[in-house]
Amino acid sequence: MHEGSAAAGGMSFDETRGGAATDTTFDGVYRANLDRVHRFCASQVGAVAADDVVAETFLRAWRAWPRLRSGPDAVVPWLLRIARNVAANHRRGVGRRREGGLARDRPARTDIEDEVVTRLELATVERVLWRLGDRDRLLIGLRCAADLTHAEIGLTVGIAEGAARVAVHRALQRLRATLEDEA
Repeated sequence: MHEGSAAAGGMSFDETRGGAATDTTFDGVYRANLDRVHRFCASQVGAVAADDVVAETFLRAWRAWPRLRSGPDAVVPWLLRIARNVAANHRRGVGRRREGGLARDRPARTDIEDEVVTRLELATVERVLWRLGDRDRLLIGLRCAADLTHAEIGLTVGIAEGAARVAVHRALQRLRATLEDEA
């Protein structure tokens, strides 16, 4: 389903969505998804290691790009499956080191007390996330950090949309219960 050219940026799908052309060159996919992939990776390996995991993710995606046979709607789940595998390899390689924080861009605050409270809350959520199982952390990361729909989560982890909805709901319930125990 690709038109292939020698340059990675020139490789694109020959499909369109709804009759309008979409930017589905590798460069376009990279630009459109870099922040999302980075947020997801940070939720899986921490902010410090996320840059390395993101770089490896896009390197693997670029190498596999000519063989990708899915349509444009499947690109994000495909990228996040690669990111999930790279993150798992990273965790196996360095152990379950807890580094960095959640990689969410936060607006600048003028009130230092609000900033301190926000940082403490994020630290608590991060600590609790690391106490959850890998699958719960994966599902929460895909939903909250990568902002995926339940259908996209299902594609990413290989389950039906309804099963993804239930799994995310249960993972969030476990997170909520653990946070309440922490309080």
